[in-house]
Amino acid sequence: MGAAAGGSAAAILLYESVLGLGMACGPLLGDAGWRCPFFGTAFLMAVGFLCIAVLLKEQPKPARKTSPLDPIRALGHGGPACRSGSVR
Repeated sequence: MGAAAGGSAAAILLYESVLGLGMACGPLLGDAGWRCPFFGTAFLMAVGFLCIAVLLKEQPKPARKTSPLDPIRALGHGGPACRSGSVR
């Protein structure tokens, strides 16, 4: 669990990544049927939700409020813009 040592956000990201890989690879590993990975993922998501609701500490408030339009405004920044494989 050394990868989860980066705090709550890193641990949640690691958990979600493992669930995604399990859902993608689950049908390839056995003869249980195509529905089993979905039921397993639903069960693990419920366990994860309960753990987060019970065990996650209060997160600090951000220095400034984030607007719902901030992701759209971020697209105007030159960093994420890529066209035809060339970075602008």
